[in-house]
Amino acid sequence: MRKITQHAAETRTAAFSAFSGGLNLRQPPENIAENELSQCLNMTFSDTTGRLRTRPGLGPAIHDFGAAITRLKWYASGLMITTEEGGLFRYDMQEVAEAGTLSGALRPSFVEFGGGLFIASGGKLQKYTEAGGLAEVSDSPADVAGVYARAGRLFAWRSGGDILYCSAVGDGETWSAPGAGQAATDSDPQEIEIGYKMAGSIRNAVPLQRDVIIFKNNAMFRLAGEYPEWRILELARDESLCGDRSAAESSGGLFYLESARGLRMLSADDTYFQLSAADALPRMNGWLRQRLDKGKCGLWNLRSRNILLISLGDDCVVPVYYGGGMGLPALMWRFPAAVTAVEESGAGYIFIAAGGKLYFLSDNYFADDGRPIACSFATRRMADHDSFFIKGVYLNATKVPLSPQASPLSVKCSGTELVSVMLSDEEGDDVYGDLDDVFGDEDDIFAGERERTEVRGRNVFRTRDMTFEFASESAFELITFSARYVPVGGGV
Repeated sequence: MRKITQHAAETRTAAFSAFSGGLNLRQPPENIAENELSQCLNMTFSDTTGRLRTRPGLGPAIHDFGAAITRLKWYASGLMITTEEGGLFRYDMQEVAEAGTLSGALRPSFVEFGGGLFIASGGKLQKYTEAGGLAEVSDSPADVAGVYARAGRLFAWRSGGDILYCSAVGDGETWSAPGAGQAATDSDPQEIEIGYKMAGSIRNAVPLQRDVIIFKNNAMFRLAGEYPEWRILELARDESLCGDRSAAESSGGLFYLESARGLRMLSADDTYFQLSAADALPRMNGWLRQRLDKGKCGLWNLRSRNILLISLGDDCVVPVYYGGGMGLPALMWRFPAAVTAVEESGAGYIFIAAGGKLYFLSDNYFADDGRPIACSFATRRMADHDSFFIKGVYLNATKVPLSPQASPLSVKCSGTELVSVMLSDEEGDDVYGDLDDVFGDEDDIFAGERERTEVRGRNVFRTRDMTFEFASESAFELITFSARYVPVGGGV
């Protein structure tokens, strides 16, 4: 008598098109959701929600500074650049020129105020203007580690201190209080102490809507209101900023990298009375916090694209997508060298500093300074049966318009290649793969020629589990992929 087995089970379909959940590195691959990824490298989300395409590339190097770039700032239709050797440069979109030397050795902060660009780098404040160049603000405090602007004043803090120094109203170059016999007014320079003798010194301060969030070594404070009605409120203890420049404001709140917790978000309730902090990347933070270099990591907000970029301090960058109704999915990018600074111009240009060189990051580039971008991703792992017979696959993918097609798109199942295909730039060039023909023919299936192989429905490929892996060194976008399979053995 013929033994009845699970081979008689009905054929099922595993289909994938949108991965709006992003990477999930918190759970085993078999426990993640269908719209999440177990692996991902150098992909980004396309204009269609959840679809994946190859990330933008780096153009030819604009300039090689020969030293690590510490900060970028778009100012007056040009880009200001600082290096770890203390140099200040300006790129006017035509050429790079020297603009002066910083007064200190810290990674600088910039703020535009009163028609000039003020710079804090660990020495006296400096002011840069196109007409006058770089000059020291002689009346500023010494050892200024950071600066920001609010309510018509500049605010600064010193290295190792817990006092905020405030300039005169409307005058970023006046920092001294009136002398003896002079009447004091509310518009004079002021000082305010943050967390008296507690939680260490000030590391960063970021304006957030009506308030300012101040990070000290081991606590976070809220400076509410305006002078003379300032209020200092402690928000949280044991919150330690991972890197002095690892906080970025967005329309929905304040994102920051916390040393022990990864990416956090500070947001307000409907009345703006309460501010609360929470994990922003629960599916990634465990992985992230183990890899953050506290001395080199960074966080930047690309407002025109609704993307946060997290640099771990090496060549790995984690893009986090906010807005668009997808929550906060994250992916992973790698560049040819460590990313040390990112800036966005008013016109939407994105500049990236990596390995001492300055680049454009753009959808118009399909390589990194001439080197192919190795891009790949993998789906969840299906292992709820003893094994699986894969009967056929359906692939609809397209190369990114105008990109060269130098290598095929490879689709594998748990390490075994199912199909390798050269793509056209017309959406809808579908590829049907009968695995008997795919394994028996060494030639690629060319989607651009609309060649198809009929599915014969024969069991030709058996695997103990199913993880579908996509990889190419050419820019592509996945429209949809599906595999027809028969489960074998007991299900879970």
